[in-house]
Amino acid sequence: MAFPSIYETFNYFECVSWITIAFVLPFWFRNCPRDKRSVIIRASLTFVVFGISDYLEAPTHGRLPWWLWTWKIVCACLLLKWRYDYIGRERFHWLDRTNILALAVFVAVLLAMFMQIYFRDILNETQ
Repeated sequence: MAFPSIYETFNYFECVSWITIAFVLPFWFRNCPRDKRSVIIRASLTFVVFGISDYLEAPTHGRLPWWLWTWKIVCACLLLKWRYDYIGRERFHWLDRTNILALAVFVAVLLAMFMQIYFRDILNETQ
């Protein structure tokens, strides 16, 4: 029996981490205002879906199909939207450090996606 690669192991770890966050989030915010609870539930469901995407990513060894990249990007956008909904328009500021970090990670993921596609094409041409 072969052991999973580091890439697979890391993605399975991510899967468990996102799903754990999804289950902890409602308990962590159990005292939030009633009108914010639906946002917490939507965020939790999004974390579960994001975790499933990591589970599906594990056996690809970094060669994600376009639909899986789209899935991950949609989840990231939704999480940012739920954050905006939770904080509210009046208190949401793009220059808050957590928003800057979220956007930086999002841009890094997009960059990784395009680099992966670019280098895959280069490697296929040399073979």
